[in-house]
Amino acid sequence: MRRLTFLLLCLFIGIGVATAQTMKVTGTVISSEDQQPVIGAAVVVKGTTIGTVTDFEGNFSLDVPRDAKTIFVSYVGLKTKEAPVSSVMNIIMDSDSKALDEVVVTAMGLSREKKSLGYALQEVKSEEITKAGQMSVANSLSGKVAGVQVTSQGGQVGASQNIVIRGNSSFGNNQPLIVVDGVPMTNDNAKGSSVILGSGLNDINTEDIESISVLKGGSAALYGMRAGNGVILITTKSGKKDKGITISYDGDITMDRIYNLPKLQNKYGQGYYGTEFDWKESGYTGSYQDFASNYGYSYKDGAGGGVNDNADESWGPRLDIGLQLPQYNSPVVDGVRQATPWVSHSNNIKDFFQTGLSTSHTIALTSTTEKSSTRASISYRDQQGTTPNTDQQRYAAALNTKMNFNKYLEFDLSANYVRTTSGNLPGTGYDGRNVLQSLLQWHGRQIDMADLKANWDQKDENGAYTHYNWQKEYAVNPYWVLNKNLNKYTRDRIYGKSSLWIKPTDWLKFEGRIGLDTYFSNQLSNVEWSVDYPDGYFRDYDRGTTEINADFIAYFNKQFGDFQVNALAGANYRDYKYYIKTIGADELTVPGLYTVANAKGSAIAEENHEARRSNSVYANASIGWKNQAYVDISIRNDWDSTIKDAFFYPSSALAGS
Repeated sequence: MRRLTFLLLCLFIGIGVATAQTMKVTGTVISSEDQQPVIGAAVVVKGTTIGTVTDFEGNFSLDVPRDAKTIFVSYVGLKTKEAPVSSVMNIIMDSDSKALDEVVVTAMGLSREKKSLGYALQEVKSEEITKAGQMSVANSLSGKVAGVQVTSQGGQVGASQNIVIRGNSSFGNNQPLIVVDGVPMTNDNAKGSSVILGSGLNDINTEDIESISVLKGGSAALYGMRAGNGVILITTKSGKKDKGITISYDGDITMDRIYNLPKLQNKYGQGYYGTEFDWKESGYTGSYQDFASNYGYSYKDGAGGGVNDNADESWGPRLDIGLQLPQYNSPVVDGVRQATPWVSHSNNIKDFFQTGLSTSHTIALTSTTEKSSTRASISYRDQQGTTPNTDQQRYAAALNTKMNFNKYLEFDLSANYVRTTSGNLPGTGYDGRNVLQSLLQWHGRQIDMADLKANWDQKDENGAYTHYNWQKEYAVNPYWVLNKNLNKYTRDRIYGKSSLWIKPTDWLKFEGRIGLDTYFSNQLSNVEWSVDYPDGYFRDYDRGTTEINADFIAYFNKQFGDFQVNALAGANYRDYKYYIKTIGADELTVPGLYTVANAKGSAIAEENHEARRSNSVYANASIGWKNQAYVDISIRNDWDSTIKDAFFYPSSALAGS
């Protein structure tokens, strides 16, 4: 009794010590300027990585160490606040006058003072984009802009990202319009044969970005109906202000490890029946060992020839209690599969994954003279996934140049070429080519993953593959899938723009701009063998899009006494084309030969085209009074070839400092 009392006392003391290590801190963050809650403010414990963000009411809750002394609160446009830790904290943040006077890039590439804007705009500079070593532009935005939610479609190689600004507005596509150097860019999330091919944003090298501005609500009106979900403006780097030639190198190395896995039971192995409860309820008079062998599980061929050996679930005999059962990897003696220890492999899913390694290299040359500035860069990115034998490489070249011929004439060019390749992209969805779906949803807890890896390409005495696996009616060895049933992908993309500027006076200028975004891709998804396609399968997709945008814009910027007028008016022509061509077969005559001529039976041949054009006119005027009060008005009208009625988009805003 004394021993039990002592143990309970130790337990309670341990709980008390653990509880005492942290304390709950709650609080509210408001702005001193308008007494409104600050949404999305970062709250971080000084000297640690412990932090959170405020909700829509400006509230936050955080578990902090007992020895924590200080909390930092930061938000774009407000001065960072440092406050001592207490259980309840009410934090008031002041406006940052420096932030209010800063110049930001807005719609149509205009540079404006931030204080003159009557709408929401947040800008992220290049150092914030690149310092975390993210492989994609979308992921680099995560957590840096209030109201912007970035969701990756899985952490695997080539995964797409879904970007939503201020929540979903419809049941369909809610992603914002992407504009690079003033030209819209296609950001489709293409998919074929259960393979996600990556977002268009993945084609942009983060090291080539100068800044990213996020436009929300009425601020995006100048881009018309395509900007109903907001706009992400990307400005690429150009030459430096300092004269001369410089060469720079930037590189990143990132290692990825699986952060979290579902909690899985390790008490019962493969099967539908055979637990100790089943044994007792059945009235069987023999031992649990005999019951488990005769009624629970016994492997013969993995296709139902044994006792529940075609089961793809783990509700079978009890593990780790000394049972001996014939299993898929048990030795065969004189044609009889021997019984071996029935034990769990609690880390079999974790052991499947590997450490992912990503490297990125960029070399840039900049040249600046009195009349020109140029930046040219080449980059290479290599990504090896956490899923074995998945990879992606990206080769990119970029050129950005500006030339002043004289005080009346100016020219600029932004050109980018990107080649993305992969020897194997991972499968997705509820499909046999998605090894993660198979492993995490349907598998036996007794599986030895190292054994599957060592024998995935096993052959019999005749040289034929045995398709070695723990179960053969529904499942395929995951290492066979990743080494034989491949998803190869190549995409070549060219995007950029060229502008000619005419400046007759210092307050009036005209721009003629033409922008191009085009890509051509090929995807070959093949199955050499699977349960669903024992005679093979392949689909060969050719896809392409071309979008041309031509704009003519007049800019006006002049002071009239106490009033400053900044205005523009322009017209846009857009031409968009898309095509996809597919060939394939659901059965093959010769294994591993993926051609239409090798199709057994009818081949698959499909083709689809899409085209649309639009014409638009737009205008914007910003009138400021004594650099203190501003009124901003925007209008746009779109005529689209696919919609009968025209679309008119007005917007107005007031701002003051």
